[in-house]
Amino acid sequence: MQTKYTMSTTEIKQHLHQYIDKADQRFLNMIYALTKEYANYTVVLSDEEKKAADKGLASIAKGKTVPHAKVISTMKKKYPSLKFK
Repeated sequence: MQTKYTMSTTEIKQHLHQYIDKADQRFLNMIYALTKEYANYTVVLSDEEKKAADKGLASIAKGKTVPHAKVISTMKKKYPSLKFK
């Protein structure tokens, strides 16, 4: 079984710098366009989503929370075919 390796943020930045240092104009244009779009990206919530978020925040403020372990346990029982970490 192969272990999945996740790079740290620092490692990702280092690799990206290396790619950019060696990049041609086409690659640089693509990366530039991508970063511009990302910088301008805004999440727009529907009224229903905003109400749900507000309801959740109000519950948290009242101390009505569920421990993470309990949520995972419930989800494992409800969705046994899914794999949870």
